[in-house]
Amino acid sequence: MRNEKHQEKSVDHEVFDTIRDAEPVEFYGFTQAVMVTPEMAEIFLKYNTMNRGVSNIVNLRYARAMKAGHWKFNGETIVFSSQGILLDGQNRLKAIIKSGVTVPMLAVYGIETENFKTMDQGSKRTTGQILKIMDCGNNNTLAATLRLAYIYLYLDSKMGNSGGDAVYHQVLLSLLERYPSIKESVKKAAPAQRLCNRTIVAFCHFIFSLRDPRGADFFIRQIITGEDLHSGDPALSLRNVLIQNKGENIKPGSRTLIALFFKAWNYFRREKTIKNLRWRDTEAFPEVI
Repeated sequence: MRNEKHQEKSVDHEVFDTIRDAEPVEFYGFTQAVMVTPEMAEIFLKYNTMNRGVSNIVNLRYARAMKAGHWKFNGETIVFSSQGILLDGQNRLKAIIKSGVTVPMLAVYGIETENFKTMDQGSKRTTGQILKIMDCGNNNTLAATLRLAYIYLYLDSKMGNSGGDAVYHQVLLSLLERYPSIKESVKKAAPAQRLCNRTIVAFCHFIFSLRDPRGADFFIRQIITGEDLHSGDPALSLRNVLIQNKGENIKPGSRTLIALFFKAWNYFRREKTIKNLRWRDTEAFPEVI
């Protein structure tokens, strides 16, 4: 009945009509949208004889999405041969078992086993490409900024990149929905790209704005313009470090730059001066105040 209702709603749509009237492919299997339980996933994986090795990173990413309720029915399939051999979908099925939750999936049964080698020929969309489809603007910088923000807020506030490889599209989109102001941070960081990686500036502005929005605007603007700064001003000390780094052959890593931004911000917030701004890995990673 659900299919009939869907067809009634869609019957006058050009895309629906075009698909319905197209020449059908001779296919003796079947396709079914189903709720896949952990118990079902275990049965399906018993017949996983042709897939490549399981990716622990991908498996963790999917399991986190499922457990957090971010997994949505999007038409991606789990595919079986006409002998019941699992051809595609092992990481998603492993993630169902790992998460212990039931999720919707589209199952296709009856694909010729010899066609297995043609799967996954296309490339996956990046988060930046998804943001472009959403017309967010500054897509790649926004995606990279969201990734840093997610790692800092939810995985590792010391930015050692613990678990960073398991960041997936949906949590970044959810983060954007929760903090839409991060798009403004990306815009305000644009003029800083001649001094520093724009993503780092956008990320730091966003984190600072969670504490003090007006202060974050003022501090980052000082760094970018260099106007009305005096010896010992934290923004000037950071700006001088960034200018010096631009001329160096060996550039500091992202974590070091973020630590310098955080350290300068803390001096700014405490209304203290600092002339020689430094940070080394042997120091504790600064906590934003």
